[in-house]
Amino acid sequence: MEKFFLSIEHLNVHVGGEHVLRDINLKIFRGQQWAIVGPSGSGKTVLAQTLCGKHFFTGRINSSFGGPENFYSLIRIVEQQHHFKDITNRRKKFRIGFIYGSFLDE
Repeated sequence: MEKFFLSIEHLNVHVGGEHVLRDINLKIFRGQQWAIVGPSGSGKTVLAQTLCGKHFFTGRINSSFGGPENFYSLIRIVEQQHHFKDITNRRKKFRIGFIYGSFLDE
């Protein structure tokens, strides 16, 4: 059986009384590369923020390096206007990056 890197099961997130993410299921296996794309307001940012620990959720999020309490500090969101810092002297960690921008809009 292939080992998963990130597993999301029946994820639900409410923001400001609105049900933003509804029953999301996703498995990413080691070595796979994924892109989460969609129109503005479809929940991409809320998903990224949830993986960073910024939103309460129901369901399960697990990774090959532990549950949410272990990986909240390892996940970073990379915004469109982000200026990267030199991190060559820092301890190596797992990184999941989210880069926002629309590939669908002209």
